[in-house]
Amino acid sequence: MEIDEAFARLVRRHWWVIVLCVVIPLVGVYQFTKGQPAQYTSTARVQADDTVPASDIEATGLVSKVDGIATSRDVLNRALKAAGVQRDMRKLDEDIKITGLGTSATVALAVTDTDPKVAHVLATHISNEVVTRINAENKSGVLKQLAPIEKKVKELNTRLTRLQTQLTGNPTNTVLSFQVANTQAELSGLQAQRNTLLQERDKPNIAQHIQRAALPDKPDTDVKVQLIALAGVLGLILGLLVSAVTEIASPSVPGERRVARLLGEPLLGRVRGRKADVADVGRKLRLAAKRAKVDTIVLAGVNGPVPAEVVVKVQEAAWGDDVPGLEVWESEDGKAKAGAARSLADVVGKGGDRAFLEAPADDVTSTQAIPIVSREDAQSGANGSAARGAARSTALARWSTGEAGGDEDVKTPAVVLKKGGEVSSGPFSAAPPRQQATAQRRLRVMALEELDPATEEARCGLVVVAPKSSKLARVRAVSDLMELSGWPLLGILGDRGRGLFRRR
Repeated sequence: MEIDEAFARLVRRHWWVIVLCVVIPLVGVYQFTKGQPAQYTSTARVQADDTVPASDIEATGLVSKVDGIATSRDVLNRALKAAGVQRDMRKLDEDIKITGLGTSATVALAVTDTDPKVAHVLATHISNEVVTRINAENKSGVLKQLAPIEKKVKELNTRLTRLQTQLTGNPTNTVLSFQVANTQAELSGLQAQRNTLLQERDKPNIAQHIQRAALPDKPDTDVKVQLIALAGVLGLILGLLVSAVTEIASPSVPGERRVARLLGEPLLGRVRGRKADVADVGRKLRLAAKRAKVDTIVLAGVNGPVPAEVVVKVQEAAWGDDVPGLEVWESEDGKAKAGAARSLADVVGKGGDRAFLEAPADDVTSTQAIPIVSREDAQSGANGSAARGAARSTALARWSTGEAGGDEDVKTPAVVLKKGGEVSSGPFSAAPPRQQATAQRRLRVMALEELDPATEEARCGLVVVAPKSSKLARVRAVSDLMELSGWPLLGILGDRGRGLFRRR
């Protein structure tokens, strides 16, 4: 799969899902943080040791040591007592952040609270406790190590004195001489350890403040921004995941060009939407029909029935500029509605309120695209396309049998009339063109749903109408239709005429 195809399938088809998944968490988190009280953070920095950690592991251990002291229950109780407030211990534990600064021995201690003064007092007291306890722990460790060494040194001095006294009375005794030498060597080693520990005991504290806690002068904003940004990122991931799962369950084919590539047929153009060129589509349609020797173009929609407006546009394209006219005249039929007649008269340029199109005599249900001209124009230029084109519009008449204001069954066509950019509709009647069309004019266009293969004797060619996004299963259904009908596939038409939320 190409990158642009993956983008089209995930983002272009499911963009509204992704937008919802991003916007809903953003709005929710924003409303949640908007109702929360302002937070203030006071930060102190302490040096937890006088030596630089030799590795990341030692640095991490130093941070853990500070965190253990800062979040201990007795330290928190003393800090709250010093601040004169009551806080939930679990919440306060979460509001204390201990972070190491690289691999150094410096540790940052931050306390967050809704009251800036409380945050300052807590940070000050906790950082003081950390420094005091680390130093006390260090002193205590030195004293614990020094006590047994002092005891051992005292015992060795006593033993050495006794051995030296015995050796004085018997200077030739080699055993006593050896014992005196060993005792002196052991005593020297212990005295060296004692001197080192005494230096450790007497040297300055290893933990100290690098930066005292300060009173925060403005509330925190980074937390809200981070939460909103995190909600947006998680929403985007969720939207892409939902889109991907939807594509896996129901694969799609983005764009009419890829549908044409999948079916192995040429792209004839686009009939609606941006970059639509009906004249170019008409030329290609007539060439394809001539090559395939067909006189009827059957439109099959990939994602469902072809819209009536598309049928009209394709019929206009197939006819081109030289098309037969249809006369419009006054009728004695009193069943015509005055409002509908006026709408028709406005479109075709004929005055009066009783001008309308007469219904066909045969009892059929079909859709037919008909170019319309006024009677005056038809009479003044029966053989001239210029006169007909001056007032010509296009009507799409869908004939059906039904009730129209009485008990008698009459034809009730639903007609869409179009001239230039104006469109009007109403229950009109129509008659077929009165002049014989040439071979080129006999090229008909109809939707697949209106075709009766059992009665249709025309030579049909199939044209697939593909929207912006087509379902793969329905594209494959078009291939099945080609195999079943034996009709040649003339090409693919693009339809981008619907709104933002197209039917899938």
